[in-house]
Amino acid sequence: MVYCETIEESKTWVCPKTGIWKVICVGGGGAGVSYFADSANSTGTAGGTTSFGSILSASGGISGIDINKDKIILYDSDHSIRRAMGINGYNGAEAYGATSGEYIGSGYGASGGAGKSNSNATSYHSGLPGDVKSVITDISEGTSIACTIGAGGTVTNKGSNNITIAFPGKSGAIIVQYLGSEM
Repeated sequence: MVYCETIEESKTWVCPKTGIWKVICVGGGGAGVSYFADSANSTGTAGGTTSFGSILSASGGISGIDINKDKIILYDSDHSIRRAMGINGYNGAEAYGATSGEYIGSGYGASGGAGKSNSNATSYHSGLPGDVKSVITDISEGTSIACTIGAGGTVTNKGSNNITIAFPGKSGAIIVQYLGSEM
């Protein structure tokens, strides 16, 4: 029997067959933020934790606010703040003058990007993607496991004249795959 399921919403998963299972958890991505000289900054939140019962969990990515606070940033050659560090292609892009949703990271647990929307924007930071954790474990048929999917971080303030470019993170996921009755 080949069995693989991607869980995208929180629910109780019931094991269909006793055996060895691989479980992958992806935490929610953090939201991007933009900062303005007039203090009308966007506000982003971190992504949520994804968990497969007490067996495995993956933390959500930090928001652009925490990236700025913790100085997890890169600089342009002129020493101006440019962008948060990308991780494995799941980081939201940052681009000057960008105005569309294409600057949201793609994939489970991807972070939200950010950018300058006008000359008042002083800096911008994407969030970071959620952690990815995995485990191989024995699970018995009929075992019920509470699955919690970490939500993507949100952007709650559009900033200066409501034209801030900051995007939310993507929700995480859980992937369960049956490997067989024994290793």
